[in-house]
Amino acid sequence: MPNLLVVSRYSDEHFESADYTFVHQQLKGLQKYFDEITVVAPIPYFPAFLRPAGRVWETLRLRMLARDYDFGNIRVRFAPFAPWVGRIPGSDRVRGVWPAIRRTIRKHDVRFDLVHSHMTLQFGWHGAKVGQLYEVPSVLTVHDNHEGLIPVLRVGRWDAIAALRENDALIRVNPNDIDEIRELSGTDRPIHYIPNGFDFANVPTRPRDEERQALGLPADRPIFVSVARWVERKDPLILLDALSRLTERPRPLLCLLGEDLSGGKIARRIVELGLQSDVRLFGQRPPQVVLQFMRASDAVVLYSHSEGNPTIMFEALGCGRPYIGSDVGGVNAVLVDERLGLYGPPKDPVRLVELMQRALRKDWDELHPGPREAVHLGQRRSAHSRRGLCPAARSLSQTPFSPKVRDSENEDRARAEGALRFMARGFSEHLRDA
Repeated sequence: MPNLLVVSRYSDEHFESADYTFVHQQLKGLQKYFDEITVVAPIPYFPAFLRPAGRVWETLRLRMLARDYDFGNIRVRFAPFAPWVGRIPGSDRVRGVWPAIRRTIRKHDVRFDLVHSHMTLQFGWHGAKVGQLYEVPSVLTVHDNHEGLIPVLRVGRWDAIAALRENDALIRVNPNDIDEIRELSGTDRPIHYIPNGFDFANVPTRPRDEERQALGLPADRPIFVSVARWVERKDPLILLDALSRLTERPRPLLCLLGEDLSGGKIARRIVELGLQSDVRLFGQRPPQVVLQFMRASDAVVLYSHSEGNPTIMFEALGCGRPYIGSDVGGVNAVLVDERLGLYGPPKDPVRLVELMQRALRKDWDELHPGPREAVHLGQRRSAHSRRGLCPAARSLSQTPFSPKVRDSENEDRARAEGALRFMARGFSEHLRDA
């Protein structure tokens, strides 16, 4: 079988980042289709105090835990780069990471037949360059949220445009802006819609009342759970405002989980609205505990300004709970049935109040199709592709990625094409198993 190289932000499994969640879960589904998968993860090099104020501890924590490690046939190799590159006049931070990636590939003698880059378009540019240098096809998964991605393309930032034009194929987790991406970037590469997935391996199976008892939550009160890294675009304050307007009694308990980066705004707003008995702040919790909170809830709520495709939505469905969210990213392509959840326009607290009220009146236990059925229903009956997700994934193996691959006659290129097929089958199999 072929080998896969992944270029992406990544972290040790003890440092739970969004990068780790997005990439790691997918690798678990792909690993049986490759002899070896190597993750090359650029990380800022010490001294950490050279990083921007406010990110010093995050950088230090990541660097302290950034040790090369293996799990199964997956090798994680970190590529330290100088964080001050790009701050010196005439330098370029994007290109500054490039030597670190090449150095790491050479140092560990990484052999690969396909490159897959994740997360930011900067890494997409790096992945395309690796593919060109080693003459193997490259694929980019675009996770960026719509509000962050489209303005970058409109101003024509060179690394973003190059990433979309120079990779041999693109995967987008949000189907609603694919045409806009194609138009603004001028890319002629195929763009496939494959949403983020969900791993059922660690889903708690205890009934709701037992989960509540274990977590110390009330058994006789409706509970909403919301999970995020609480930055401005996640809009935690709209949840508090909407909760304060609910007339239902008892008012539902809102459990907020995740790192609070609001600068104290959340706590102050709770006091201003008199919600001290209606909101609990649990901070950052391990993924397994987050899933326990979801299982203990009546619904999972997140009303952010922008998303690519919120992971919390798939986690909620996988835990058998409805998702209440804003119509951003690919939410409307997944919540295609009201049994799965409800959504409304972002930044609209009045509409959020209505959705919360509807959620409280529904008998979700009777209506909800169940965890596995919910995930499949959301993935397969997307608004973008009525044929379902697995055919979309399989189409990757049937698409001529570029002339250099299509016209190839030598054994190495044929093996590379085979790698694409394995990758597509991996996506399909992982989602089907879910």
